[in-house]
Amino acid sequence: MRERQQEWLRDFDVEWIDELPRNLTGCVFSNEFFDALPVHRVVRRNGVLREIYVTDDFSEIEGGLQTAIDAPISEGQRAEVNLNARSWVRRIAASIHQGYHLAIDYGYLEREFYARPNGALMCYWRHQAVEDPYIRIGEQDITTHVNFSDLIQAGIEASLELVKFSTQMDFLIDLGILDELQILAQSGTAEAIQRLEAIKKLILPGNMGERFKVLVQRKIDA
Repeated sequence: MRERQQEWLRDFDVEWIDELPRNLTGCVFSNEFFDALPVHRVVRRNGVLREIYVTDDFSEIEGGLQTAIDAPISEGQRAEVNLNARSWVRRIAASIHQGYHLAIDYGYLEREFYARPNGALMCYWRHQAVEDPYIRIGEQDITTHVNFSDLIQAGIEASLELVKFSTQMDFLIDLGILDELQILAQSGTAEAIQRLEAIKKLILPGNMGERFKVLVQRKIDA
C-alpha cells in the first residue's frame, strides 16, 4: 500500500514514517483508524464481567478477564472494550508539542455505545455487512464502532482538551461545504456534477453524514 501511495503521490511533498514524530507542531489526522484496532469482547454473567475468547477451532469460550476492564453493561449483554484506542490517544498526545488531533470514524458516545445488547462488532465482505466473524476467516474485514467517550477521556488525561465532537455532516457544514455544493451545482459540467454527488454522500443524514463522527482535540500545556 505504501508503494502504491508513493506512486500516486509522487508529485507531492509527502513523507512516510514508521513512528509518530516527536515534538510535533501541527495536526495528527486519522480516518477510520480506531475502528480497525483489536478489541476485548466481554459479557456480564451473574453480575460478573467475563471475557470472550476464541479457541483453535474458532468457537467461543468465556473466561476470566485478561486485563483490567470495565464496561457498564447489564446481565447477558455483550460489548467491546478498545484498550488500544486509549493507548493510541495517549501516544498521539505525547507526540504533539503544539497542535491538534483530528479523528473521523463511526461510533458513539458511551451511553449510546453501551446501549447495543450484542455489542458493535461487524464484518464486511465484498461491501456486504456480516455479523458472524467466524466465517471466511482471513477474507472479511472485522471492525467495531468507536467509543468516543474513551478517546475524549484518554485525551483529557493526556493534556488533550476537547475542542469539538460532532457528526461529519455538521462538521463539514460548519466548514462551508454547502458553498462548495452551490458552486458545483452552478457549474453544470459533468465533472462538477460527479463531484457534487460524491460530496452529498459525505453529508447526507442517515448515511455517512450522521454515522461518521468527528473528534477534534487540542494539546494544552501539561
